[in-house]
Amino acid sequence: MRDKHAKGDIPLFKEKLEAYKQEFTEQTMIVSEEVYITLKLNLNCSLKEFIQVKVYETLQAYMEDLTHTQGESTHMFQQVQTGKSKIENKRLSSASLESNLKTSGMMLNEGSAL
Repeated sequence: MRDKHAKGDIPLFKEKLEAYKQEFTEQTMIVSEEVYITLKLNLNCSLKEFIQVKVYETLQAYMEDLTHTQGESTHMFQQVQTGKSKIENKRLSSASLESNLKTSGMMLNEGSAL
């Protein structure tokens, strides 16, 4: 008897599943913060509303991670730029010092030739 009843539920289940697939689209699952707060306060929510709450919470977690990662990336980029500037300044300073030493050496050579 139970097998017979369970087999009769399969087409009904498939129909509900197809209906949910059509109802649960990206447009209906992503909600604003105001809608999220309203749904979160509703204790007797539907399956769709429950899923909307969970989707919102999951997306918020990803957005927070993304914001944090972008901040770290920006900070690292600034550090690299600062490092490049320091290296370039040291290179220019070294080139200038080298040029001054060559000029001083030429003057010393000219002085000793007299």
